[in-house]
Amino acid sequence: MGTWHDPDQGRPIAAPLERCAQLLGVELATVRTLAATVEPYLRADGTRIWSLMQLERQLRPAAYRRRRGGYLDRRQAPTADAALTRATIGSIHGQVTSSLDLHLGPGIALPPSSEEGGAMAHPNEELVRRAYEAFNNADVETLREVFADTTIFHEPGRSPISGDYQGLDQVLGFFGTLIELSGGTFRATLHDVVANDEHVVGLHSSDAERDGRRARSPTVLVCHVRDGRIAETWSHHHDQHDFDAFWA
Repeated sequence: MGTWHDPDQGRPIAAPLERCAQLLGVELATVRTLAATVEPYLRADGTRIWSLMQLERQLRPAAYRRRRGGYLDRRQAPTADAALTRATIGSIHGQVTSSLDLHLGPGIALPPSSEEGGAMAHPNEELVRRAYEAFNNADVETLREVFADTTIFHEPGRSPISGDYQGLDQVLGFFGTLIELSGGTFRATLHDVVANDEHVVGLHSSDAERDGRRARSPTVLVCHVRDGRIAETWSHHHDQHDFDAFWA
């Protein structure tokens, strides 16, 4: 039975309930109870798979902590060495510098993130970051929250996945097709998100494996946000011809 695999954790992101019970180390009856409040993905063959992260959040809430934007994440706490590196700053020619200067040049500093108590990110940035996280964790419930019911997703090219998907159900179906055709390996590896009051740009790598081939396509998503939800999305790939060939 198919699963949605997460190479970072070495386990599926989503799987049938029987497999979820095995991976979580609990009885199937327990997982069925947890699944009552988690919306599954429907695969093309009609089988349903559930997000392991969503089930585990309910099973072991203490293992998760709050992150920027108010949604949950289970990241490892930074090591003491990493904290020390961030704390070690000096002054060159009267300008604040840090270890980032090795890459950015002297006197160039990045603004503090909201996780470090500095400026808060734009709400639309948080919205799209939530969408990325939900997609990569098969969290259908959150996807339904962040995308508008009338959302439209434009996927360019001339491959089997290309087209204009209109309405939330079609868009979620498109996401499922990406997983189905890639054997559960497709992942949007996020690089950065920038936003204003109406538009958001997401930078990521579209990573997948299929029929012995591997895709790693730099991708830009341009999202139009209306009333706090994603109303329309345009996808742009660095090499459209190569990306089309992967899906052909």
